[in-house]
Amino acid sequence: MTKPTGRPRGRPRKAPKPASAQSATPKRPPHRARKLLRDKPERFWLAFLQAALERTKGRISERALLITFAALRHGRPLMTRENLAAMRRGEPYLVAMDEAASRAQPHLSNSKRHKNAFHPPADDTARALRKLRDADPADPDRRWLACMVRSWIICLSGDRDEEWLARELAACAGEITHYETVMQPVLRRDIRATLFLDELLGQLEPPKK
Repeated sequence: MTKPTGRPRGRPRKAPKPASAQSATPKRPPHRARKLLRDKPERFWLAFLQAALERTKGRISERALLITFAALRHGRPLMTRENLAAMRRGEPYLVAMDEAASRAQPHLSNSKRHKNAFHPPADDTARALRKLRDADPADPDRRWLACMVRSWIICLSGDRDEEWLARELAACAGEITHYETVMQPVLRRDIRATLFLDELLGQLEPPKK
């Protein structure tokens, strides 16, 4: 048994820092403002995919469509004789995750998440779209998406009677240049679908690591 010392029981408290030391402590940086969707390069891709989902609702599942477009964006055709022959005949052909994209962005082909290499990017896209759809109606990102999706639906339908509305909707979103270079030619059927998708994919910057 230890002898009593006369000091209060428990751990001794640390002496308070002097005022000069407290003022020298660096402050936490202020909260960084959220980056809006209209400032992100993937916004055009998300708007097109949401429009495609709405046009095919009830005919094809959301997951199947997003996996298909993930393969289009991140995949490369398998260079086999049979596969190349199928491509030349205009038949379905096989694609695999692009090795260069996979090395630069390992999350695209994370085998721990899914066996199919295109499932992770498809799931990431589904999550991003769900977050935008569930946002408050006054949220600027949701308003931007709503305008661009409705404009895309008109363009994909080819309805020339509503061309003025498609243009107005894109203008409301601040995307008139994108409308004139990518969307309007689709509405007027001036280019083939493959050329349009090349144009759309070309406007996407690779995500940062």
